[in-house]
Formats: sequence, structure tokens, C-alpha cells
Amino acid sequence: MDEGEARTIKEDIAEIRETIKDVSTVVNDMRVLLAGNYITKQDFEEFKKGMETNRRWWSGFILALAGAFAAIVNLLWKH
Repeated sequence: MDEGEARTIKEDIAEIRETIKDVSTVVNDMRVLLAGNYITKQDFEEFKKGMETNRRWWSGFILALAGAFAAIVNLLWKH
């Protein structure tokens, strides 16, 4: 792996981290809004589970996309 490819992967990882930070901020904002609307604890727990599942799915998707990108770059680099 050359420096350019490593730099690209590092940039992708930095982007993923920023996206995760943004998602965390939105989740925290939603928690405050939902708590302000007097929801039940069970509803709130279900919401948190759904958000966690969604966040994990998107994180996995972004990591898979970055991996696919790295694999394509690697294949193209060899030819």
C-alpha cells in the first residue's frame, strides 16, 4: 500500500468518525426532545434501541464502503 492509498483510507476513517459524531449529537438532541414530551421509559428505551441499531447499520455500511473502495484501488493499482 502506498502513501496515497493510506492517506485516502485515513481520510475515509476521519469522515466516518465525523459522521458518527454527528449522529451522536442528533441522538442526544432527540433524547432531550423526547424527554421533554413526557414519553414513557419503555418508549424511550425502544427509541434508543432503534437508533443504536440504525447507527450500527450505517457505521457498518460506511466501513464496508471504505473497504470496497480500498479493495478497488488496490486492484487497480496492481494492474
